[in-house]
Amino acid sequence: MKRIILGSFLFITSVINAQIKFEKGYIITHNGDKQDVLIRNIEWVNSPESFVYKINENSSELTGNVTNTEEFGIYGHESYINYNGTIDTSSRDISFLSYKKDPELKKANVFLKQLVSDEKKLYSYRGNNLINYFYSDNNNRDIKLLIYKKYHPQGNQMAVAINEEYKEQLATIFSNTEITKKEIALAKYSDNDLKNIFAKASQTGNSTTFKIDSKAKNSNKFNLNIRPGMNFYAPLSFYNPNFTNTEFTSRSSFRFGVEAELFLPFNKNKWSVIFEPSYAIYSSEKLKSRSSNIYDFSLDSYSFINVSLGLKHHMYVNDKSKIFLNAAMNIVTINVGTAKHFDFSYDNRSFYQVPISPAKSFNSFVLGAGYTYNNKYTLELRYNTAGEILKLKADQSAQLKYFSAILGYNIF
Repeated sequence: MKRIILGSFLFITSVINAQIKFEKGYIITHNGDKQDVLIRNIEWVNSPESFVYKINENSSELTGNVTNTEEFGIYGHESYINYNGTIDTSSRDISFLSYKKDPELKKANVFLKQLVSDEKKLYSYRGNNLINYFYSDNNNRDIKLLIYKKYHPQGNQMAVAINEEYKEQLATIFSNTEITKKEIALAKYSDNDLKNIFAKASQTGNSTTFKIDSKAKNSNKFNLNIRPGMNFYAPLSFYNPNFTNTEFTSRSSFRFGVEAELFLPFNKNKWSVIFEPSYAIYSSEKLKSRSSNIYDFSLDSYSFINVSLGLKHHMYVNDKSKIFLNAAMNIVTINVGTAKHFDFSYDNRSFYQVPISPAKSFNSFVLGAGYTYNNKYTLELRYNTAGEILKLKADQSAQLKYFSAILGYNIF
């Protein structure tokens, strides 16, 4: 088991290192010079303060930032422009709201992400617990902040009010388009709603084409995978100060699961939520072990259902191959076998029984890594941490932990 865990750790480490790659992109200097380069794509969640690039595959790594870069981007993904102006530093965390309605403006030199680039342009800036949206017209670099702020009105910490001045700004910006007041009134201060407004304006105005961030094209995707495999169990031991050497040898047996996977609509669908009910057999027959040559330690056939919920991160090798890492919590484990207790007996007469719990909640978690081919076939190696199977008692314990090898097939 230790060798398996070590091998899995080394595999995961090598996977992570393999994902640090450079992709084709460009940079534009403050002088307006544009150059095609290779940019390390780390899929920024917050707006980057800097980025790493290379002139070609064999050149050394260089660093770009707001002091030496006017614009940069990765072809087919995102692009960023240099912005030197005011940002709103108001927190969106309800625990840190201020009492002021007006935005808390601060001078800053940062990179803004380009969300829509046409006659009317839309940008965003993300930081810890804050998000700002900006706009500009045509080739005008006079970028302006769209104002939105939550606050406690009149110092009342029990109430939350919202400054939605951005809707008045949108009404002015799109006064000469077919965007309706109702559409603006319903538009949330979010990527999708604002991008839809700006994109529609480009379609209904003089221009019939528009460029929108490629990630906006991604929609939620759902997979359903059937997942047979094998579980390799560590020796199951019963711990009690009054007994010694009470354990069974390591075992292996069948498992079967059905995994529902919902891809999240960001980062090129690299993150997904996974939900998997699975059935596993520890033993289909009664187990018996001699302890200290005095008494017998036994367990009837034991099987269980795990229901797990977690996150998966996909890392694409090419169009058909991807590697993934996942982590999940077993939100409930249900005993469905005939085993109801551990039994201690002497001369075939039971003298002590320890009840097994019919169900346990949030009792263990899983870590996995695997490979998917053509979004159809999957091989996963997974480790399930020790989970208690006894009814809760302070002086005794029996924990089941195991390693799994799983094959998956995506049925849709």
